[in-house]
Amino acid sequence: MNFAPDLATVTHGIQLAVAPVFLLTAVSGMIAAVAGRLARIIDRARFLENRLESGGVEEARAVRMYAELGELRHRGWLVNGCLA
Repeated sequence: MNFAPDLATVTHGIQLAVAPVFLLTAVSGMIAAVAGRLARIIDRARFLENRLESGGVEEARAVRMYAELGELRHRGWLVNGCLA
């Protein structure tokens, strides 16, 4: 076996071996945060859709709910693009 005689070479080898672990951890954390955001967007949209389908919502409030659904659709599109 051929071992590196100096400490700097060994340290550099360890850094190269561990670097992908930190990269994967960062990427998985980002994906988890974005997926959580997407889940909240979907939950809110479902809530608004159920509320609109059940009826009994005054016209002005329904207009605001439809506007919010449009905003949620745009946010969902952005989050899906981020995940892709």
